[in-house]
Amino acid sequence: MTEPALKQMSSDRLRGRTVGARIRRGAAVLTCSVALAIAVGFSQVPVRAADEALTAEQIADFESKLAQAREAQTDATKRLGCLDQQDQQLVIKRDQDQLRLGELVRRKNEVEATLIRQRAEYDSYKAEFDQANQRFGEARNRLHQLQQIEEAKQAALRKCSAEFGFLGFLCVPALKTAELIGAIPETEKLVAEESRRLADAAAARDAAASRYRESEAAFAASDVAAATANKEIKAAEASISALDKALAALRPSILDNKKLLDEFADALNEAKAVDTADGRGRTARRVRDLAKRVVTALQGANTLLASSKAALAQYQLTACF
Repeated sequence: MTEPALKQMSSDRLRGRTVGARIRRGAAVLTCSVALAIAVGFSQVPVRAADEALTAEQIADFESKLAQAREAQTDATKRLGCLDQQDQQLVIKRDQDQLRLGELVRRKNEVEATLIRQRAEYDSYKAEFDQANQRFGEARNRLHQLQQIEEAKQAALRKCSAEFGFLGFLCVPALKTAELIGAIPETEKLVAEESRRLADAAAARDAAASRYRESEAAFAASDVAAATANKEIKAAEASISALDKALAALRPSILDNKKLLDEFADALNEAKAVDTADGRGRTARRVRDLAKRVVTALQGANTLLASSKAALAQYQLTACF
């Protein structure tokens, strides 16, 4: 073999080792670099007639490229498995969120029914309070009026007594009226009773208002929780849909690539074993054809793998890439 060819092969091997080191770092973009390096290696094989037999050095170089391609395939398979796991986790979380949402909606409906009932209860207690307050006001006003009348009678009695002197006792029958006999004590009793009723009504109204506010807060919290769960479900379903599309394209691609690499390995083994001129030419054509197909297939797989990254959240990118 000529010195330039040896230098070329040495350069190819160095490039293959460099790419292999990049693969081991596990970055998806370097997987694409592997495919490109393989393509460069294949393109640098000297152009010969399609049926020219492969030399041992060329076979070894193709085997080196095959090893790099298998590393890339292994890396892509691992990422596929990671994406599959992320998809399953999303489905599990989505299903759990749907159950949680169902419970939240049920709870929200219960609280809403309680809220309606407690609003009616509060309105009823408030109406009772308003009525008790009105009755208390009327009784208090009546007592105030009677007390004013009594004070006026007492003032008149004092004046009359002062005018008539020792005959002042004659003023008492004249100033007493049936209206005031027992009226003030009875009204005072009524005011006390209405005051108690008013206090009871106020306590019942305030308790109903407190229960209503608690239910109102619980309803608002349930509404927010249900909206949040629903939002999370929609986000999960969107991620699941995008991941399913990516996985649907990646699975057959990676499986086909594995079969292609196995076929390429078989062709290389056949090229090493064949001992007839016709067989060597035939296997050379097959190896070169498969080499081109391997490059195209790996580049296509890497394109699909890269496009799938757009469907992932940051934590999924961190986990799988």
